[in-house]
Amino acid sequence: MAAPKKKIAKVVHEENPISRPEDFKLGLFDRVPELNIAMAIRHMSVMLRSGISLANTVNIMSEQSENALLRKIFASIYKTIQKGVSLAESMKRYPKVFSSIIVSIIEVGEQGGGLDQNLLFLSDYLKKKHDLQKKINGALLYPMIVLFLTAVEMSGVIFFVLPKLETLFLTFKNIPKYTVVIMQATRFIRLNWYYLLAGGLVIALLLYFYFKTPKGKVTLSKISLSFPILNQVVKLQILTSVARTIGVLMSNGIPLVRAIRITAETTSNSVYNNILSQVATQVENGVSLAAALALHKKYFPETFIKLIELGESSGTLEENLRYLYGFYSEDLQELTNNMASLIEPLLLILIGAMIGMLAIIIVGPIYSLTSAIN
Repeated sequence: MAAPKKKIAKVVHEENPISRPEDFKLGLFDRVPELNIAMAIRHMSVMLRSGISLANTVNIMSEQSENALLRKIFASIYKTIQKGVSLAESMKRYPKVFSSIIVSIIEVGEQGGGLDQNLLFLSDYLKKKHDLQKKINGALLYPMIVLFLTAVEMSGVIFFVLPKLETLFLTFKNIPKYTVVIMQATRFIRLNWYYLLAGGLVIALLLYFYFKTPKGKVTLSKISLSFPILNQVVKLQILTSVARTIGVLMSNGIPLVRAIRITAETTSNSVYNNILSQVATQVENGVSLAAALALHKKYFPETFIKLIELGESSGTLEENLRYLYGFYSEDLQELTNNMASLIEPLLLILIGAMIGMLAIIIVGPIYSLTSAIN
């Protein structure tokens, strides 16, 4: 009896039946970093090219993926693959992790027999997308730090400096009216800061949930496209993403109409999402892509439209889309590199105005007292 038990134990170890919840679902705040997804897809490509079966590849990823949440997802995918479900269909159950473009390229690779090549191509695409987003976030970090430090400085003046000066100022005669107003306002803030903080948090939550609604997403998208300086970054980022995504999908054998619809789904800006959906419908009805985009010249530059028109007429649309991606990504990188110098004048004006206001508040009464003494 002992020998069969050892044999069974060995088989169980090879199958490795770790916790594989087929019905595993992501929580509301569960997220997997895009870089982890890109690295996991690259590792899958390498294993497939070395001759490991798809099921064993997914099994290995469920054990060795760097992200704990991704390990659970691959464990669930392994369970469905064991039942004969394709990798693409299994990934569709996790749209928050595997976007439409990931699923579509993997689906084409499974159908055409080039899954390992498609996975390698997809990992490069996700890595470039992550690097570009990281550069944009880095460009926005400097102004956010300056604004935060300015807010801290103002709070320190309101809660620590002005209370000590207020007693002195109240002994003066003929205090400037603006100083009285500022003193009253800052006193109100000090006495009711918890109510103001609670009210600010409530407003922030209401705005957060509003911007999650379809109407709120459109409003936020319009704001981002009209905000000075930032609107240039948003627009260039979207144009880069549109050119890259459609080009990547078409080069993997996905029809143009479907590629446009997938691009619309993966575009976070609701305004461009709606426009691309309209463009896809028009192209499906026989209108050329350039003609459909020409109806939205406010959002697509003339150069973008002309190069697509040239690509459609000469049969080099994929190549022209790759060129557009390189062209606009260079513009975007140049803009993000110069973001600090573009925003710096606005920040200096803001900080100068705050310092000037503080000087008037503090120095004004002292100057009045000096004049009275003289």
